[in-house]
Amino acid sequence: MTVDKHTQARRELEALKDEILEKKRMATDTTYSAVVGEGGHKPFTFELKPRQVLRGHYSKVYAMQWSKDSSRIVSASQDGKLVVWHAITGLKTTAIPLRSSWMMTCAYSPCG
Repeated sequence: MTVDKHTQARRELEALKDEILEKKRMATDTTYSAVVGEGGHKPFTFELKPRQVLRGHYSKVYAMQWSKDSSRIVSASQDGKLVVWHAITGLKTTAIPLRSSWMMTCAYSPCG
């Protein structure tokens, strides 16, 4: 590339950058500060309250998932067990021991 072509490419690049920044500025209809006000507080706050504590794992629980019909919950723990819970009563329905304690996730099949 000659010096002229290099300079021309650089100018074109700068023009494209400016065009992108202008389009971003035009697409932005508000800012976070405008939404939350000067105090910087979150616009919506809520507090989660535990309704029921499920006890049965002996180590950290890494994942859990609700069944499609919301009647059961499955949880995976570092203790090497998958536990299926009855969602309303909180009782264990099934505990499945696994070969490895490195269970990091769990899921229900989409078809149930």
